[in-house]
Amino acid sequence: MTNFVKVLEALRRHNLKVNLAKCQMFQPEFQFLGHMLTNKGISPMADKIEAIRTFPRPLTPKQVRSFLGLASYYRRFIKDFGKISRPLDKLRKTESFEWTREHEDAFQKLKLDLS
Repeated sequence: MTNFVKVLEALRRHNLKVNLAKCQMFQPEFQFLGHMLTNKGISPMADKIEAIRTFPRPLTPKQVRSFLGLASYYRRFIKDFGKISRPLDKLRKTESFEWTREHEDAFQKLKLDLS
């Protein structure tokens, strides 16, 4: 039994309906919640990666929080995301904002690793 048939049977079993106008079946790739799904796996969408890559250097804790929020959506694609982002995470929690080389390195590594 194919996966397609299993899905259709599960829908029927739970009395769910499919709106054919909203369905795209048998596509080689499709977008879903900011990700590109293909037969080779899942990857971040190129336009979302570009937004992270072109994110300007944060000047306030709020901007650091914004960057980390955006980048952490794709944390599964960045090995050791938590370790790399730790300096930025500490910076967003401090009262005095001082951007150092350590912060710049973490910022650039997150951007580079996602590219």
